[in-house]
Amino acid sequence: IEDPKYFQAHTVFHPNEQEQFVGACAVPLETELGWLMVYHAARKDPKTKQNRYFAGLALLDKAEPWKVLAKPEQYFLDPASAFGGRILFPSGAVIADKQGERWLQVFYGADDKEIRVSECPLDSVLTLLRQTMKM
Repeated sequence: IEDPKYFQAHTVFHPNEQEQFVGACAVPLETELGWLMVYHAARKDPKTKQNRYFAGLALLDKAEPWKVLAKPEQYFLDPASAFGGRILFPSGAVIADKQGERWLQVFYGADDKEIRVSECPLDSVLTLLRQTMKM
């Protein structure tokens, strides 16, 4: 496509005060509330002075996905509690049906040593996002 009007860039969000970096990871997933985006964020560990990478969630507007509807302050996945490590880098996410219930499954690299998947009921995620929606 040669016409640049087809490629209009929009900033979705920047790192907050505690974050060193943020980045998009998995393809956003369509939900009844909007686009569910899994992203990574890095924070400097005050003890080790090294960056720790987390997975966060954001809910984006369906029609204008650069508009953030909700972004909980709490990270969805923390490397220390997920596997006892420092770097959790999500690279994929799906909504899977498990016995009639929808589950969010997030695939991620764990300290560059293994690939893991963590999951939780999608309804729990949507409830959290509803609670943090910007009005």
